[in-house]
Amino acid sequence: MITRKLILVFICISYSNPASKVVFLGTLNKQLAICVYDKNGELDRTKGNQAGCYNLSPVFDWIRHCIISIFLVFFIAFLPLFLQGMVVQ
Repeated sequence: MITRKLILVFICISYSNPASKVVFLGTLNKQLAICVYDKNGELDRTKGNQAGCYNLSPVFDWIRHCIISIFLVFFIAFLPLFLQGMVVQ
């Protein structure tokens, strides 16, 4: 009985820890000045003075890729279920 509760606690912690970090990074996106780069990889000077900006664009790209991969895995996992439902009808 204790092991089931302990497993559920570990599952909740393993989900909430990365989720809280993603929420924290989402708030950083609105509060901090993010550096804007041109196609050559240099700071884009047409956007004005970017002194004190933070290079968080690779982090946000990584989060975007993770979210897309999660939805892709769920789609692939449930595709046989949807196909079976269509075949039965």
